[in-house]
Amino acid sequence: MTKITFCAIVRDEEALLGGCLDSVKDVVDRMLVVDTGSTDRTREIAREHGAEVLEFAWCDDFAAARNAVLAHVPDGWLLVLDADERLAPGGGRVLRKLAKRGGFDCGMLPLHNASELDASLQDVLSGSKRRGEPVLLPRFLRRTPDLAWEGIVHENLNAWVARGKRKMATVEAPIVHYGQVPDLRAAREKDARNLRLLERRVELTPDDPVARTYLAREYERNGNAAAAIAETERAWIDLLAARANGLNLDVVALATLRAFLLIRASRLDEARAVLDHADPTAPDHPNLNLLRGVLEERVALGARTEDELAAALRGAERALQACLAKRGAAYWCELLPGATDWSAATRLGTVHLMQGRPRDAERRFAQALATKPDHLEARLGVLEAEILRDGSESALAVLEPLLHGETSDAWALSALACLRLGHANDALSLALEARRRSAEHPPLAAHRQKLVEELITVLGESTPAALPSSETRSVESEEA
Repeated sequence: MTKITFCAIVRDEEALLGGCLDSVKDVVDRMLVVDTGSTDRTREIAREHGAEVLEFAWCDDFAAARNAVLAHVPDGWLLVLDADERLAPGGGRVLRKLAKRGGFDCGMLPLHNASELDASLQDVLSGSKRRGEPVLLPRFLRRTPDLAWEGIVHENLNAWVARGKRKMATVEAPIVHYGQVPDLRAAREKDARNLRLLERRVELTPDDPVARTYLAREYERNGNAAAAIAETERAWIDLLAARANGLNLDVVALATLRAFLLIRASRLDEARAVLDHADPTAPDHPNLNLLRGVLEERVALGARTEDELAAALRGAERALQACLAKRGAAYWCELLPGATDWSAATRLGTVHLMQGRPRDAERRFAQALATKPDHLEARLGVLEAEILRDGSESALAVLEPLLHGETSDAWALSALACLRLGHANDALSLALEARRRSAEHPPLAAHRQKLVEELITVLGESTPAALPSSETRSVESEEA
């Protein structure tokens, strides 16, 4: 069957539902809207746009609401969207062609999160008004007798896919999502609702690593790092056990969150073990490479010998270059912010600074700023690279207004610039102020903490001929 049925579950969506239905009405054969208790004009708007409305008594279970529509769709294909989503122009032709051709069961559509409610579809799809990179989601589904969602929140089709060994296909029919705009999300109190439902879901399915991963993410978002780490530890044990028993569970989402939390807690050996286990199952995934780059950068900061330092920086460089090589690709697991562009480029620029390669660093920071012009860490990186290339006077002029901000980086870089210009007393005063400020506001780039201590040591010993080791490496590299 090539019939396509649109399905959505909604509640109080009068502001957004019409736009969603307009984006699909000329694409599908039928539109079904499952209303879970709206008190506004949602049901009337659905009918005005030609949709059939099914009533569903809300029971704190998103999977149950999704599954309620299946009794009304005996065959064909399902296109699943939410009210705050839009099918991009041209997507309908792709879906029609694929429905006729068949050969797969689960179509993964790229979802683009809008950064503003009034952003046009074109601006979101181009990336100029998009939050993060697109993520692939299972939204075009062949109706099979056993099709069903699972999970009371963050409902998924994992069991359906695994049970029937379903064939997956990437479908170039983009979806634009407006529900991640911060103001809208806050107004709907989604985070509080999700946390409550996720805690219940974990109680119902305590051995489900997917549920615990989602719960850990909510704890992290709410600032409860200890609870987040504890949940990922239990989830990691359960995931490894499930995979040992032959269940092909995706490792990336949990490995991403666990490694991130462990790195932030300076538990680097544990983070490395997580990444080492995950890499063979998801080679070259940008999340894992970005975190490995951050990990190696941290290792470099604690290196005891020049050989250890060089090896760690080479490892970081390889991982971050792999991230940038994947720019524009979409993945099932949501990418870390800037994993294939500004964040990876900023980290790589910092690695180049630590390698004594300011010209290469400057190019990478410029790459980051081309995507994220307001990224302060990249702006400061450009200034550090300029200082190391003898652009100290111009850098000082740019740094001066930044001294009034909270970051300690501007003070550290101003001290380095003054040292390069021969103003030792000013350099020492600025370095001491950088140290004082860093106690409350650590530098955005951690290597500057070491730079500050080296500057204070050098200037306190009154040996202007000596230079901090990072600066020495830079001079030697440039001369080479």
